[in-house]
Amino acid sequence: MKNINTKKVIFFLAAFFAFVVSKSAFAASIEFSKNTPSILSSEKNFYVDVFIDGEGEDINAFLGEITFPEDLVEIASIYNGLTVATAWVVPPVVSGSSIQFAGIMANGFSGTIDPVTNTRSPGTLFRITFRPLREGSGIVNISKAEVYKNDGLGTKLSTTTDSFIFAISKGGDKMETELPDTNGPEEFSPMIVTHPDVYDGKYFLIFSTTDKETGVAYYEVKEGRRPWVRATSPYLLQDQSLRSRIWVRAFDYAGNYTTVSILGPYIRFMYLILIFLFLLLLFLLDRDERKKKEKKGRV
Repeated sequence: MKNINTKKVIFFLAAFFAFVVSKSAFAASIEFSKNTPSILSSEKNFYVDVFIDGEGEDINAFLGEITFPEDLVEIASIYNGLTVATAWVVPPVVSGSSIQFAGIMANGFSGTIDPVTNTRSPGTLFRITFRPLREGSGIVNISKAEVYKNDGLGTKLSTTTDSFIFAISKGGDKMETELPDTNGPEEFSPMIVTHPDVYDGKYFLIFSTTDKETGVAYYEVKEGRRPWVRATSPYLLQDQSLRSRIWVRAFDYAGNYTTVSILGPYIRFMYLILIFLFLLLLFLLDRDERKKKEKKGRV
């Protein structure tokens, strides 16, 4: 089986944006907000916002990785309801002590415009809410970051990153982080795809959605009578015959979920045959009934 990495997935799913040539130039940044206190309470969750800035350049794609001390804090939620990204190739997802993410801005992004001053400022990617586990100090670090220019060439901008150094104590600042969330993630439409460079040409499933309150936590997939399994996109289908109905369930950090389903081509074909046979049966029954009435009329 061929290995799949984030860059290959970005290139495959967003090839029509033409960022296929990589060359460094200009500057951009992915950084944290500056409004989070550096000394925080051990009794209250806290958050940091992640911003992207093209530094005057029009940008259309990005990817990155954030690391955090998992012995000191854990992820309570990731909220991307106000993101400037128009689509997530890899939605912010927690894996051990890191958060990986990748996305695109379909029409480009050159900054959030202030309607009063008409100035541009960095755009929000997502908010990370942490839950303290103990007292101590640590660093949340943007360890990897790439930003691409919206020029049709995929010019890779020289990208600077940021770190958030903090301490947790009983007497630290308490931030208001609660976001009431009783709604599931947004409805979405999974797709069955095949490509020679992904999973050796086997059928796989791609899916993505957003949650406007606490953010998408994880996904589960169910194929036919098989059990639900935790999954990420792209997901290699177990039933390569495509004879099973497939369900995908997206959970948010509040425990709400949204379930959608998709039929494989074989199942759709069988349904069409059944519908055709049913309509044919109705036609034949109606024709027989009309013939009986005609005979009675002649008598």
